[in-house]
Amino acid sequence: MRRLALVAVSLLAAATAWWAARPAGPIGPEPRATRPPERSAAPPSPANEPRLARDPFAFADAARVVEERAVEPPEHPAPLLLLPPPPPPPPLRLAGLVERGGRLQAVLARDGEVALAAVGEAAFGFTVVELDPVGGVLLRDASGETLKLRAER
Repeated sequence: MRRLALVAVSLLAAATAWWAARPAGPIGPEPRATRPPERSAAPPSPANEPRLARDPFAFADAARVVEERAVEPPEHPAPLLLLPPPPPPPPLRLAGLVERGGRLQAVLARDGEVALAAVGEAAFGFTVVELDPVGGVLLRDASGETLKLRAER
């Protein structure tokens, strides 16, 4: 074990010495000498220089010119389409049917509250008149009006 540690330290010392002794210049082939580009004898003139599509330094200083267009109002404005408001949600919904204690009960929901009611029982101001697993639930309110609810799928 001691011998392995000694070999590892020796290798580490050799790698550090090699890295410290390497030349500081770039690694790779020497760059080739290039000739500077030839210059024309004529001094640059505005006609010889390429034109820019815009002046990048004039953006912040120059005021923007906005082209105003004459917009004519249409002769006959389009009528506004008024959609009828959506129908209000039913005051009560049938969330499902359950069987508890051998009796079929309706699971009624309103405003996040849930209640169970069997035939003849009342919940949320409605009395269950009829329960049918296929047809739904028939309810009657205090004024005698009936409401038929079907389970949501």
